[in-house]
Amino acid sequence: MAVDIALVVRVMPHPDNAAKDLAVFQIANSLHQSLVPLIAPLFLTIGGGDDSYPAAFTAALVFAVLGALTVIPIRKVR
Repeated sequence: MAVDIALVVRVMPHPDNAAKDLAVFQIANSLHQSLVPLIAPLFLTIGGGDDSYPAAFTAALVFAVLGALTVIPIRKVR
């Protein structure tokens, strides 16, 4: 985590907005930890009964792929 923060601080476009940019970085790191407990029961009820985990794992796979695809359009920083 320390390396991630050091890299984020290093590539910031405007040092004057460092606090705002680090806040966005923190939200990006912790938002999923708040949303998953709210969304997971939905996918667990889709499967129903003993077969509820494949739906949850499939949803996790889809969200992971979508998250990986969102970084493709990001251009090189420097």
